[in-house]
Amino acid sequence: MKFVAWLEVVVVIGILHSLLVRHSSVTAAGLLVIGIFAGAFGVVLIRFVEASVGSVTREGVVVERGRAGFGLLFHGPSGRFALSQFSSVRAEEASGPVDAGVYGGPHSRIYLAGRAGTPDILIARLPGVGREAGQELADALGLALWDKSVPY
Repeated sequence: MKFVAWLEVVVVIGILHSLLVRHSSVTAAGLLVIGIFAGAFGVVLIRFVEASVGSVTREGVVVERGRAGFGLLFHGPSGRFALSQFSSVRAEEASGPVDAGVYGGPHSRIYLAGRAGTPDILIARLPGVGREAGQELADALGLALWDKSVPY
């Protein structure tokens, strides 16, 4: 996201230079198109990418939305939640991509599954199989492990 923001700054400077110094409206128009596409990509990132930071203890969970820079916040849960607001730890395992030329391998996502009115909170993304990590977290917090394998 910071790259997109800096690209927008460079594009605006380029447009101003093209118009005021070089007097080239064609170059300015091309840069404007690039700026519009980069801005649209940034909006998609902010609206649909979830990112949160926080901590998990035996007393509860504190989580806040991730910052993208320049005061922008990513989509995601935020707040303080008691551990009793979660029903289980969910471990989702996914195989890697199967398309030729696409890289990646098996990976896991570990969530705290919220009860009604409490969001599910992504705790970790792990390469490989994460069932063991999910079980360790479930044991430490006194919650059940829900193992969910997800096809990619």
